[in-house]
Amino acid sequence: DGVVWHLDVGSSHPGAVAGSKGWAVRPLKRYASWVQNVVRQFGP
Repeated sequence: DGVVWHLDVGSSHPGAVAGSKGWAVRPLKRYASWVQNVVRQFGP
């Protein structure tokens, strides 16, 4: 939910997204891949 909220806020502020790609997008991708790994371990 926190990640989705962050993405929603960023999408409502295009300027912020353009300035935050360097520090926000990359960590989000890492977090997403980490979540996928966790889901694979604990998922059905």
